[in-house]
Amino acid sequence: MSIYHNYALIIKEYLKNREDNFKLILNRKINDCPKIQRPRITAWCYEVVRREVTLNFIALNVDEKFIKKSEPYVRAMIFLALYFLFFTEKKLKGNIVNALVSVVPLRAKSYFNWFLRQSLRQEKELACVLEKAPLNIKLSFHEEIIPFIKNLCLKSGLSVDFMLEYLNKEPVFHLKCFDYEKLEKELIKRKLSFYKLEKLDSLLVNEKFYQTMDLIKQGLCYVQNSTSQLISYIANKITKGNVLDLCAAPGTKSLTLSLLNPTIKITAVDSNKKRVEIMKKSLDQKTQFKIFCSDARKDKVKGNYDLIILDAPCSSLGTIRKNPDIKSKIGIKDIRENASVQKEILSHTFKSYPQSKVLYSVCSFTTNETDDVIKDVLSQNKQRKNCTKDIIPLIKLLGFNFYESDLGVYILPHEELNSDLFYISLLI
Repeated sequence: MSIYHNYALIIKEYLKNREDNFKLILNRKINDCPKIQRPRITAWCYEVVRREVTLNFIALNVDEKFIKKSEPYVRAMIFLALYFLFFTEKKLKGNIVNALVSVVPLRAKSYFNWFLRQSLRQEKELACVLEKAPLNIKLSFHEEIIPFIKNLCLKSGLSVDFMLEYLNKEPVFHLKCFDYEKLEKELIKRKLSFYKLEKLDSLLVNEKFYQTMDLIKQGLCYVQNSTSQLISYIANKITKGNVLDLCAAPGTKSLTLSLLNPTIKITAVDSNKKRVEIMKKSLDQKTQFKIFCSDARKDKVKGNYDLIILDAPCSSLGTIRKNPDIKSKIGIKDIRENASVQKEILSHTFKSYPQSKVLYSVCSFTTNETDDVIKDVLSQNKQRKNCTKDIIPLIKLLGFNFYESDLGVYILPHEELNSDLFYISLLI
């Protein structure tokens, strides 16, 4: 089958099922494609999803009526064509136009051909329209997200342009592993570019993710962003040796914590049964782990834990770079719903484990999911206090950029560490 057809099948599935996670759709469908096509299809899919709002805006300016009526498969092909035209040097040469037209269903072929050629004729005009478009359109963000980004920049002193550029680009990725010598030899053998983050004892790989997928599947290593690793380093610093990891899936924080200190007793739970099963597979070699399904909003896990890691469910806006579909999906309604769940979980955690420290974190930067959650829950639990200042020296030592509020710390972009945006608060 044509590489363009196989690409369109994946984006078609994504456009039909917007509530599903894009990466899960891609991982599920990419294996149906010939191995030689997978790298390019993966790259195209990520770039189209990353620019979905922008590409849709351009398409509507060519022919709004056609776009709104077009089926997902055809829209996927239109988005790819416009991506080539406006965001690559590939452009829309005659052979590419013909190749794209050839795979479109017969009922849409004639109009699709007209649409592409009309886009070529109007290229300069469309570029001018895009240049005058609102910021969220040009950078392909949901319009309700931009104010949150601007607010963080105002508080932290970072420029909005820098923050948007950082969030809008494809990230490199970090590998944690059990045998660095073996992994380094394998990466060198494949001529992959990487360097070691000494303070975090992990490798930062400057290549496409799919180039190491087989190493991950073999269990030689696992992917974990530097900021997620930071949670494990903080936990190792403050625990007395008995940790409960709530909302733990996929389990990388617990796994990294166990590598830092094998003597720590760790119980890792999550409310999602499927994710718990995946977690069991990835953590089964760690004998000190207890892993089972439990709902952090209403259950109490038996045991005497001195530390609770609560990486609460959130909008995941801090991980936009590797989850580009979030850019166009998440709005204020989703953020408020997440904040409500976070308050519920944190309140129940205080009630269930009154003697335990709680290390609260979210991979988000919205005030609703960060300071507002801590402020609201602490106001109802006067016996608790905020001790985030106690972990600031470690965050500095590991080299992270951050902004400290009265209630927590916002982890900011760092080019060398390739950090996702996180919020962390220590409560005792």
